Amino acid sequence: MFGPDAPYGRPLGGLFQTMRVAAYAGLAADERALVAGGTISALPDGRPLPAATAPRIAQVRPASGRLMRVSSHLTLAAFGLVMAASAIAATEPITQD
Repeated sequence: MFGPDAPYGRPLGGLFQTMRVAAYAGLAADERALVAGGTISALPDGRPLPAATAPRIAQVRPASGRLMRVSSHLTLAAFGLVMAASAIAATEPITQD
């Protein structure tokens, strides 16, 4: 079962990222389906839960510090653009056609 199920925020983006990470970790299509909700849907249906498995990737993975910094800056810049667009849209008058 995937703990931080997201009934909040922007679940489509979270689902996309979760599926990318699951694919990177080497999960097969049927295993990714379990991550995407198959495990939790088994509970009300009375189906048995899948057996727990060992982690697929190492806990510590090497990463490029420069790439992480670029990614962080791009994420902050994108967030700023979204917030600026929201602020501009909020100041526009609402018109009815």
